[in-house]
Amino acid sequence: MSNARLSVVHDPDEVTIQPILEGLHRFGVEAIGGIEPKKLAVLLTIAGQTIGGAAGQEVKGYFYLGHLWVIAAERSRSYGSQLLAAIEAEAFAMGCSEVRLDTMNSNSIPFYKRHGYEAYAQVPEYIPGFTKVFLRKIKDKSDIGVAPTRPRAAHPGRTAP
Repeated sequence: MSNARLSVVHDPDEVTIQPILEGLHRFGVEAIGGIEPKKLAVLLTIAGQTIGGAAGQEVKGYFYLGHLWVIAAERSRSYGSQLLAAIEAEAFAMGCSEVRLDTMNSNSIPFYKRHGYEAYAQVPEYIPGFTKVFLRKIKDKSDIGVAPTRPRAAHPGRTAP
């Protein structure tokens, strides 16, 4: 018989939770064939102070955007759009075919849709009063393995250079 013991810890600190997170991480990496996620972050700074950022990770050709944040005093200045565009560009440059994210902030959904994201799933009442929405942006299919096309002729009867 094992000497295992259960302990209930209310309001655990990071040190208490860390072994759980590490164990789950190892389990997840093993489950997907030993592939470590590639982490990526984009920071926005003013005078050396971080006022915003985006962070996520690539796994098997998909980029999962986990965080996008701009300090309240600097919102409505297109910084969120700039951060999103920068992290998307890096993710697609890494070879990702999609950027995926989820949110329970219903106010952010129009923001993501304006930037080409589509909702593909949702969990109503994920937390009472909140729906969790899953969104994705698929890399422009014209950029994926398609040879460039020859430009059309400018005038009928002439060929393009």
